[in-house]
Amino acid sequence: MRQPRQCVHSVHKVHPMTRIPVTKARKTLSDVVSHVAFGGDRVVLSRNGRDLAAIVPMDVYRRIEAEEDRRDLADMDRALREAAARGEKPIPYEEARKSLGLDRPRRRRTRRRA
Repeated sequence: MRQPRQCVHSVHKVHPMTRIPVTKARKTLSDVVSHVAFGGDRVVLSRNGRDLAAIVPMDVYRRIEAEEDRRDLADMDRALREAAARGEKPIPYEEARKSLGLDRPRRRRTRRRA
């Protein structure tokens, strides 16, 4: 008997996603982190039925950061091209800070003793 053809496309590992209340996550944080770090799980934290945050493996986080960086650079390049097309020159960072009043020295915080 002839075997049915199996469709072989790119295979992606499917990671389970778990939703748990923040209160439960607080009590079992070590277990939650272990499931995410070593099991590849993704955990969505909720409060009153509303999703608040997610805990994801570091490789997922790094991909998100890399994508955000890529988009930021593309936005910057586009803004520079548009400014050049209008004949505008970029303002140096230090000059922009000064003109916005952000060039003031920062105050040091002192710790209070209990």
